[in-house]
Amino acid sequence: MKGIRRKELRYVYISIGVFFVIVGAIGAFVPLLPTTPFLIVSAACFMRSSPRLYRWLIDNRVLGPFIRNWQENRSIPRVSKIIALAMIVGICWPGILVAADSNQLRIAASIVLLIPVTIISRIRTTESLLTQEN
Repeated sequence: MKGIRRKELRYVYISIGVFFVIVGAIGAFVPLLPTTPFLIVSAACFMRSSPRLYRWLIDNRVLGPFIRNWQENRSIPRVSKIIALAMIVGICWPGILVAADSNQLRIAASIVLLIPVTIISRIRTTESLLTQEN
């Protein structure tokens, strides 16, 4: 980012971080909208731009555990994994089967749904959000 000065870049990172905190917070309550990936992006942006905002996010009692769990364990809590997979398989896939008007579209959409299922399934599982690695 050659033409952007350091101070301007800092504001860009802060803006992106705030945007993804909002999206991640919404994702905590809206099915099928992930929380952790958005909060990880926010944390990365704040880490590069504002130590104060980074500490606020990490220490936040609602949002902080998602980020800390990922940073410390590189894992997803079992309950979160089950909910995510159940939403994909139980809501998205039947919706595709009903809404798609051709078999080719059904097959293509089903293959696309296999991507997040595979990714989520391959990530290590912890018993709870606050489980520490021993």
